[in-house]
Amino acid sequence: RKILLLATVFCVGGFALVHVSNYLGFAEAGRFIIGCGSAFAYVSALKVASIWLPKNHFGLASCIVDSIGMVGAIFTDYVLVRVNLTAGYRSSVSFLLILGLVVALLIFFVFRDAPKNKKSGFAESTYRPDRSNIIDKLIIITKNPQIWLIGLVGLLFYLPSSVLGDVWGIPYLHNVYKLDKSQTSLIMVSFFAGWTIVGPFLGAISDNLQKRCMPIVL
Repeated sequence: RKILLLATVFCVGGFALVHVSNYLGFAEAGRFIIGCGSAFAYVSALKVASIWLPKNHFGLASCIVDSIGMVGAIFTDYVLVRVNLTAGYRSSVSFLLILGLVVALLIFFVFRDAPKNKKSGFAESTYRPDRSNIIDKLIIITKNPQIWLIGLVGLLFYLPSSVLGDVWGIPYLHNVYKLDKSQTSLIMVSFFAGWTIVGPFLGAISDNLQKRCMPIVL
């Protein structure tokens, strides 16, 4: 809870710095701060799923988290583009800043690290956080070739969506195919919708089969 709250404050603060900055260096610093904060989002969601949900639902939960993230991308490419075109970018900036503060308040007042007493069906009766030395954990992880392979696979999965969806997508379609911003945003929405719709199905298949590699290969 504390880490998520701090991460949200980082995202909001970095976004505000990008918005008010008149210098490229400050804007880059703000973007770096956003990256530091948002890096916790997916990992924290998986940690919460591992604590609150039975283990046999972990694959589905992780894919639903992916899908919700893609819904955010769809909202950005479709809704915010139209807000920018009709009301100006300052309206969407104000909305995002308010939304970030609302998320921070929800984390502070609503979110809990773990259930007080887990019901039957959960992996453990009581959640006990692991407070062992983080350096020792990092050494163990970095010595495991399978971890590096999984990280590489994750990178290659994310790279196309990051490059095509976030960086080149709309400008590429606009400059090469001469489409207007409404058309390009709709095409990118369909790209992210693929992740949103198919992801949970693959997660459910993975949980039912109790296999992780096959859905990834598929």
